[in-house]
Amino acid sequence: MYKLTISEKEKMMQDLDYKTHQEYKYKICAEPLQRNTFQDCYREQLVSFFQMAPLINKTVPLEEADYILYSNPYARVQDFSDSVLKELDDINARRKSTAEIIICGKATNIKHILKDKYENITYVPSHFAEYVGKRFELDFKEEYVVYDDRNGFLNIWPVDGCLNKCGFCRRTFMDIPFESQPIEFLKEKLDWYKENYPEQMKYVSLRAENLNQYGLDIDGENTTYKVIDLLNSYDEIKYISIGIGYSVGETNEKLKESLAKCNKIGDIVLYPETGSDRLLKLIGKKHTCAMVKEFIKFLRTYHPNIVIWVAVMIGLPTESLSDIEELGNLLMSCDIDLAHCNYYGYVDKHPLAVYPQISQNLKEYHLKYLINYIKKHYNKEKILTLRHETFYDSSKRSVVRELEQIKKEQKYTKGRILYGETYEYFCGDDIVVKSHQEITSQDKLEEEYDKVVTKKLLTK
Repeated sequence: MYKLTISEKEKMMQDLDYKTHQEYKYKICAEPLQRNTFQDCYREQLVSFFQMAPLINKTVPLEEADYILYSNPYARVQDFSDSVLKELDDINARRKSTAEIIICGKATNIKHILKDKYENITYVPSHFAEYVGKRFELDFKEEYVVYDDRNGFLNIWPVDGCLNKCGFCRRTFMDIPFESQPIEFLKEKLDWYKENYPEQMKYVSLRAENLNQYGLDIDGENTTYKVIDLLNSYDEIKYISIGIGYSVGETNEKLKESLAKCNKIGDIVLYPETGSDRLLKLIGKKHTCAMVKEFIKFLRTYHPNIVIWVAVMIGLPTESLSDIEELGNLLMSCDIDLAHCNYYGYVDKHPLAVYPQISQNLKEYHLKYLINYIKKHYNKEKILTLRHETFYDSSKRSVVRELEQIKKEQKYTKGRILYGETYEYFCGDDIVVKSHQEITSQDKLEEEYDKVVTKKLLTK
């Protein structure tokens, strides 16, 4: 499968055409899996779904199939169980009585709801590309070290899953397998790239849901430092991006030592979530605001040019204006480049659902209050960029509605941007506000961002 690029696999996954499908000994319909692939997360796409792309050339209409492959993101911001049940009802009504439904990935969480409603269903929560490959004699398996030619990064997923159950997370009502990849396996993959495609190792994106829990199932402790040391040992690797999954509250001294020694760390995303220790305790995070400040100071000490992004939430239950002021103080006191603000997304299965909820209007007011608070008090020369989601049509928040529209149009394309974005640039009293109306395309959006932060991102 290495001979196919991610771009080629992506196109192959999109180009389902029953008229030109290749004859195959097994009658498999992968269309219910394919139409949801592009709404799933980046990891699932590159690690599993895109590895199964050649299957699209062999798929048959659902009514003719002996085997039907199904997937669904199940839960991102929302709980999609109703959508999963609806789609499975449709599949069951159309399939042959002897056809087997194979449910892959996070959609297997529907099992406890579905119970024994249908017969002949197989649930494969993880390693489903490998499962399908073995089951149907195809060269499929998960790839945890993947070069994405679309953005020029070698993506590495050393660990999947997270053992925490933060109050706002889908893990509070979903079961997602946890698994670390042995360090020997990761070295074997990197050695393969070094031998065959060393130029693809220049920029590495280190990714996980919780990077700092790497090794808990193998070593009995957080051994993320082994991954950092391994990457630092390759001269071919010039730049490491830690774009998702770093947990400040689970940083140990060995990891800090490795981060300090590694001269390849170019950017990192951290998740303070809020500037209030009270709210951090409420949502079940392991860090405090003081720990966030200390860690950012540590990063700046050893990597002065590192680009630091943080992600925070607006509208957590019980949030007050004093909490918003604490968040503003945290963002202004930390030496960061960009803060991304998300609205807390309510799900009735969250532990946070038992608390009084912040209305949408109040969330928007809190965001405006944060912006004005920073405008009033920010007095540093360094530019701070605040990015936040702006919703003009709340129906666009629903990925379910988006999926239904894609199905209706018979178009299977990459996930769409479902929201507008507003950027606020803060530099002392010199404040420029760029609205989504002024930035009319994704290219222009990136161009504006390049002027502020990205100049030092990939040109070191």
